[in-house]
Amino acid sequence: MRSLQNSNRKLSLVDNAPEPVRQEGEVKVQVHCASLNPTDADIARGDLDFFIKLARARSNVRTGLEFSGTVLEASPKFPTGTKVVGYTHLMKGPKTHQDVISIPESYIAEMPENMSFVQAASFPLGSQTSLVALRDIARLKSGQSVLILGASGGLGVYAIQIARHMQLSVTGVSGPEGVDLMKQLGSGVVKLDPQPDR
Repeated sequence: MRSLQNSNRKLSLVDNAPEPVRQEGEVKVQVHCASLNPTDADIARGDLDFFIKLARARSNVRTGLEFSGTVLEASPKFPTGTKVVGYTHLMKGPKTHQDVISIPESYIAEMPENMSFVQAASFPLGSQTSLVALRDIARLKSGQSVLILGASGGLGVYAIQIARHMQLSVTGVSGPEGVDLMKQLGSGVVKLDPQPDR
């Protein structure tokens, strides 16, 4: 099994890494795609070493938070062969920059049929962040209006689509390069950021 490991502040691809053993309540997954996030860079630099040690992370692989793949060893909820998408616990979860992971059922979902493995691997954290902000924190309801700053960015693209699904009136703000994308995603009003480089 191959994995991306961090030693002496250098990431390296390691062959013949031991395959994880599935624990109770977990699903073993063949990883097809895994995203790269700013947090992965923080971890690679060692910025989170103290917290990872405190959390007693059990994996030598330190990077990778989101993934898509196929179930290798089933659980009651996910049969073998199921295409899944998921994310992992920031500090103590198994990281996704490896061929195979064993992950709790609660951190994965069946992959939507209309998504590729590449699309699905970039979906979990950005979409959930946007959903929680709009639905749970702002508690917006159908018919209300929402202003989304950075609407053509990593979170904004999800926020526009979720807001439209919630039947909100959306105003998106971005630099000039994001105008067409915001319109395509359903922003009813599009505004240019007067200070895109701030």
